[in-house]
Amino acid sequence: MPQKRWHRTNPYSSVLQRAVTVSRLQMPEESSRQSIFQWKDVYKEFPGVIALNGVSIALNAGQVHAIVGENGAGKSTLIKLAAGVYQPDGGSVVLDGQQSIHNPVEAYRNGIVTVFQESELFDQLSVAENMALLKGLPCKRIGVVDWQQIKQSSRHQLRNLPEKLDPTVNAVQLSVAQRQMLQVAAAVSENAKVLILDEPTSALSAKESQWLFEQIKTLRAQGCAIVYISHRQNE
Repeated sequence: MPQKRWHRTNPYSSVLQRAVTVSRLQMPEESSRQSIFQWKDVYKEFPGVIALNGVSIALNAGQVHAIVGENGAGKSTLIKLAAGVYQPDGGSVVLDGQQSIHNPVEAYRNGIVTVFQESELFDQLSVAENMALLKGLPCKRIGVVDWQQIKQSSRHQLRNLPEKLDPTVNAVQLSVAQRQMLQVAAAVSENAKVLILDEPTSALSAKESQWLFEQIKTLRAQGCAIVYISHRQNE
């Protein structure tokens, strides 16, 4: 007799679906814009629990989509599917009509930038090196890493930060707020198609939060689809 497999279904998965649907910030003229990114009927299972069960969300260019949900609702799982950290067990993740993002580097190179609440930077590498790794190290014709281009690119990406940041310092010296702003700055300079922000103001000051909102406006005007996850409904 085959053994039964027992799973605990996530009680919040349907709540997450509704939260995304009702929290979409959309201007009237944007209603006809085509979706550039979709979670299509995604299903994700971990040992003993079904984290996402048939969740479908479409992101349109130039829109801000807010997600508010309980802890354990599946928000982090949803983010990591978009970032290529996880692969769906069912359904698909679609960018510009192409199915599947296989890993974080592929996601970034295709315009999906995710700013996690916990920094994804390498502490012992410099700011410039971390930013270069996100999109792949530039090389010269003979295969040697082009360090000059890395430095120039990082300075360009950092130019709009509210405080000056030295691209040669190691990431271990950065505060949580600086790490988050660094990744947002990269998204703006690289003309990201999709920006996902996970509790982005949790470590920011009022001045830094205002800077973040200005960057969101800039990206929105550029046609970027933005997912904003927060426990602060006033944001």
